[in-house]
Amino acid sequence: MVAGTYPGVIISAAQRQAAWLHKSALAVAEGTAVSTLLESGFPRLHFSRRGAVETALRNFSAARLVGIIDQLATAALDMRKQASLAAVIAQRTLLAIAANAKRRG
Repeated sequence: MVAGTYPGVIISAAQRQAAWLHKSALAVAEGTAVSTLLESGFPRLHFSRRGAVETALRNFSAARLVGIIDQLATAALDMRKQASLAAVIAQRTLLAIAANAKRRG
């Protein structure tokens, strides 16, 4: 946001990431190895993000990711309803997700 990116774009990117993690978490729950999942994904995962994604898949269950997806969807809707508060809504939502992630695991 400091760089001038509209908060809705940031929330949209977070939604895409959470959806991909959810899809991946479901595959891991069905028995797919994380390494296989990360190497065969499309688009290919950049090597610099591999560790963070492995950690996220280890720490977030599919059910927990559904809650995060719901939080992000609610934020996106609220931002459309109250465009003047978009930055505050985005910051509040991302901070809540980060705080809950740290607290739970």
